[in-house]
Amino acid sequence: MARIRLNLKNLSINDKIAKGRQIVTAMTNNASFPNPNPPLTEVNTLLDELTQAFALVQAAKSEVTTRVVMSWLPTSTGTSGLIGSVRTSERRYASVTKTFGTSSTLVATLKEIGLPSEITN
Repeated sequence: MARIRLNLKNLSINDKIAKGRQIVTAMTNNASFPNPNPPLTEVNTLLDELTQAFALVQAAKSEVTTRVVMSWLPTSTGTSGLIGSVRTSERRYASVTKTFGTSSTLVATLKEIGLPSEITN
């Protein structure tokens, strides 16, 4: 018996499901395929399970994306997310460098006021 190439490797999950449903529809009540192996009911069941599994994966991906994005945004209670923390750190760094200049100037200033060398090194 000749083998048919379906090129499924390059199809998305949704395209594979659609291709499977198209094949089942074409083979249903087709005189050329009186007793297909595997049975079309089994193929339909597997396509339904694949559809459900894919929907669960997509929902999980969406949940993870939402949680990551939400962790970056300020919360409704006023506490800042990661973006707020980064911006606060940037403002503090800008304030320190505005006051003391570059980091080497800051270290020199700290040494002048007598901080221990393990802090300024």
